[in-house]
Amino acid sequence: MDLAVIAAFTAAGLSLVNVAISARMASRGQREQWRRDQERPVVARCLTLSANAAGEWWDASVAKQDADAAAPRSQMDAHWEKGRQHLDELRFEVAQLDLLASPAVRATAASLVSEHQRETSRLIMRVKPGQDDFEGRRASQVKIEELHKALVECARADLGLGLPAQPRSLLGKLLAWPGQ
Repeated sequence: MDLAVIAAFTAAGLSLVNVAISARMASRGQREQWRRDQERPVVARCLTLSANAAGEWWDASVAKQDADAAAPRSQMDAHWEKGRQHLDELRFEVAQLDLLASPAVRATAASLVSEHQRETSRLIMRVKPGQDDFEGRRASQVKIEELHKALVECARADLGLGLPAQPRSLLGKLLAWPGQ
């Protein structure tokens, strides 16, 4: 066989391998871009729902503190119900993250749901009507706020973003806590 023919077949074979590898890398890149495009709004909804639920837990705790043992607790129950709705929606969004996100994002989001569940249990079991509960509800709010910040940082790392949230940006406003 002629060396020119061998070189031509070798070049064609290498070219075919290069095309296959490039196609695989492009497909993987498209999947990764799709995942990032899906993850970003889910994390934003998680933060919003969590902040809304935390606000309702705060208001429910205040209403319970303001109520006496014999008074109807309709105001507390209304905040409680809204908070539960937000928590149910948060669980759904976290379940979506379980399909998309990195282990760090999934673990932080699960911790956020757990903290909300702890707060609901605390409100039911430990807070008595008329009891001053400022310290307990503030501690819970601080923990939820820390988890918000951790979720943002984990999501940024997962998405390949390293920029901090600007205080006046929408994300910065979502992270700002009403009690501060």
